[in-house]
Amino acid sequence: MENIELKTAILFRNRDEWRTWLEKNHLKKEEIWLIHYKKSSRKKSINHISAALDHAIMHMDMDQVTLTQYTEDLKEGVSAFFEKRQGKYKGN
Repeated sequence: MENIELKTAILFRNRDEWRTWLEKNHLKKEEIWLIHYKKSSRKKSINHISAALDHAIMHMDMDQVTLTQYTEDLKEGVSAFFEKRQGKYKGN
């Protein structure tokens, strides 16, 4: 397991803080370390890891849509779909 310095980790006390951070930083940061306390600690953090991941995945999906929105391959895929043929993709 990799040791991290706590100055690189961020504590979000609720989903709104997490979502706000994602909206501002999801295109700027390559990674983030979340602090999640055990339930028995009674310290406030994001209630469920799954909720945090749901928000992160939503932003990753938006990034992928943005990256592929204007590609030639997307145009080819849409044309191929409507013309009921196999697409010819170039990887761009």
